[in-house]
Amino acid sequence: LWLDYAGRLYVADSGNNRVVRIDQAGGGWTEVGDLSEPQGVAADGRAVYVSDTKADRVLIFDEITNKAKPREVLSH
Repeated sequence: LWLDYAGRLYVADSGNNRVVRIDQAGGGWTEVGDLSEPQGVAADGRAVYVSDTKADRVLIFDEITNKAKPREVLSH
Protein backbone atom coordinates (compact mmCIF):
# COMPACT_ATOMS: atom_id res chain seq x y z
CA LEU A 1 0.00 0.00 0.00
CA TRP A 2 1.07 3.58 -0.63
CA LEU A 3 -0.67 6.89 0.07
CA ASP A 4 0.58 9.81 -2.04
CA TYR A 5 0.65 13.54 -1.31
CA ALA A 6 -2.73 14.02 -3.07
CA GLY A 7 -4.46 11.45 -0.87
CA ARG A 8 -4.62 8.72 -3.52
CA LEU A 9 -4.19 5.17 -2.27
CA TYR A 10 -2.18 2.70 -4.36
CA VAL A 11 -2.59 -1.04 -3.82
CA ALA A 12 -0.34 -3.75 -5.28
CA ASP A 13 -2.89 -6.53 -5.83
CA SER A 14 -0.63 -9.54 -6.48
CA GLY A 15 -3.52 -12.02 -6.45
CA ASN A 16 -5.13 -10.27 -9.41
CA ASN A 17 -1.87 -9.19 -11.12
CA ARG A 18 -2.62 -5.47 -11.02
CA VAL A 19 -2.02 -2.18 -9.26
CA VAL A 20 -5.10 -0.18 -8.26
CA ARG A 21 -5.19 3.57 -7.55
CA ILE A 22 -8.11 4.71 -5.41
CA ASP A 23 -8.95 8.42 -5.52
CA GLN A 24 -10.37 9.17 -2.08
CA ALA A 25 -11.55 12.65 -3.07
CA GLY A 26 -13.72 11.47 -5.95
CA GLY A 27 -14.28 7.90 -4.85
CA GLY A 28 -13.19 6.46 -8.20
CA TRP A 29 -10.44 4.00 -8.98
CA THR A 30 -8.19 3.05 -11.89
CA GLU A 31 -5.93 0.09 -12.46
CA VAL A 32 -2.99 -1.22 -14.44
CA GLY A 33 -3.24 -4.94 -15.12
CA ASP A 34 -1.26 -7.64 -16.93
CA LEU A 35 1.43 -7.64 -14.24
CA SER A 36 3.20 -10.64 -12.71
CA GLU A 37 2.43 -10.72 -8.99
CA PRO A 38 3.27 -7.10 -8.10
CA GLN A 39 4.39 -6.91 -4.47
CA GLY A 40 5.05 -3.21 -3.95
CA VAL A 41 4.13 0.25 -5.14
CA ALA A 42 5.41 3.74 -4.28
CA ALA A 43 4.90 7.26 -5.66
CA ASP A 44 6.98 10.42 -5.28
CA GLY A 45 5.04 13.09 -7.20
CA ARG A 46 7.04 12.53 -10.40
CA ALA A 47 6.35 8.84 -11.00
CA VAL A 48 4.78 5.65 -9.67
CA TYR A 49 7.12 2.70 -9.10
CA VAL A 50 5.81 -0.87 -9.21
CA SER A 51 7.80 -3.97 -8.27
CA ASP A 52 6.57 -6.58 -10.73
CA THR A 53 8.00 -9.41 -8.66
CA LYS A 54 7.52 -12.56 -10.71
CA ALA A 55 8.79 -10.78 -13.86
CA ASP A 56 11.93 -9.59 -11.95
CA ARG A 57 11.50 -5.94 -12.88
CA VAL A 58 10.47 -2.51 -11.66
CA LEU A 59 8.03 -0.55 -13.80
CA ILE A 60 8.01 3.26 -13.73
CA PHE A 61 4.75 4.95 -14.70
CA ASP A 62 4.03 8.65 -15.09
CA GLU A 63 0.63 7.91 -13.56
CA ILE A 64 -1.59 4.92 -12.87
CA THR A 65 -4.47 5.12 -15.30
CA ASN A 66 -6.48 2.43 -17.03
CA LYS A 67 -4.25 0.77 -19.65
CA ALA A 68 -1.22 2.95 -18.78
CA LYS A 69 2.10 1.93 -20.30
CA PRO A 70 5.30 2.20 -18.27
CA ARG A 71 7.68 5.05 -19.07
CA GLU A 72 10.62 2.88 -18.13
CA VAL A 73 11.30 -0.77 -17.25
CA LEU A 74 14.21 -1.67 -14.97
CA SER A 75 15.43 -5.25 -14.95
CA HIS A 76 18.66 -7.04 -14.20
